[in-house]
Amino acid sequence: MYRRILVPLDGSKLAEAALPLALRIAKCFDSEVILFHGLEQNPPETIHGEPHIRSREDAKHYFQALQESLSREVEGSKVTFTIHIHEEKYRDVVTSIVDHIQELKPNLIVLCSHGQPSLKKKLLGSIPLKILSRGTIPVLLVRKPMGTIKEVLVALDSSSRHDEAIETAVHLSDAWGTKLTLLTVVPTVPTLKGSPFAAGLHLPKTTRALLDLEDLAIREHLDTHMKQIGTIKGSIHTIVQRGDPVKKIIQTANSIDSPLLVLGTHRKIGLEAFWSGSVAMQVASRSEFPVFLVPLSRAT
Repeated sequence: MYRRILVPLDGSKLAEAALPLALRIAKCFDSEVILFHGLEQNPPETIHGEPHIRSREDAKHYFQALQESLSREVEGSKVTFTIHIHEEKYRDVVTSIVDHIQELKPNLIVLCSHGQPSLKKKLLGSIPLKILSRGTIPVLLVRKPMGTIKEVLVALDSSSRHDEAIETAVHLSDAWGTKLTLLTVVPTVPTLKGSPFAAGLHLPKTTRALLDLEDLAIREHLDTHMKQIGTIKGSIHTIVQRGDPVKKIIQTANSIDSPLLVLGTHRKIGLEAFWSGSVAMQVASRSEFPVFLVPLSRAT
């Protein structure tokens, strides 16, 4: 499923936080791990307080040493490594990565999301989210080294719009033998967004009744998924909660030991995501745990 995994690196230990989870996935699917760096036109001397890759020679020495170390970690597996250094200098990191998706043909991009985003990044989009918005490849965001996953948590909505994320969650959970939890959050009237919020203000009783019906429909929806998934190595559970979806998803993740969040996304970022109330992007920007973002087809 994930036979080619692209891991962009800049020479810092923080960027390398993506590697433990990338290797764990690679071991399950006998993947080729592509260690990538695109040289920049005006690279900084340091990144996150550490030396930044500034030249082809820097990149070559860095990746050779890194590959030797990683090869020892996957010894006995079928994981392979490829080093790709793009020497034509780019103006920005996002373009260098997106331009190589067609050339390198990865099935997954794993990269570190550097710290808590500023207000500007939340509004305009961080580098990982910009990459996701401009491509069709799943992106796994990692904020800190995390090689062990004990539970896969996939967040769904009441319709079938995010059901494409279930396949990813099932594959990963089954490969690792971990618990799989299907989570859906039904808003309350005060936590509605956009036009539903306006309707809730004018017709609170009607809106509350409709949300109660949605709660019932969701439980039936999740039961159907449970039957469709069938038997996997780990156990399967469902959770339905009421409240603000972003807050409830993060609260649920915080209550789990070593979770991986899986969310479907329509790839909206920045102001578009802000005004549309994109749950996936808001969760991705706030979560301390790894978030696996699955691009949804335009038809959903």
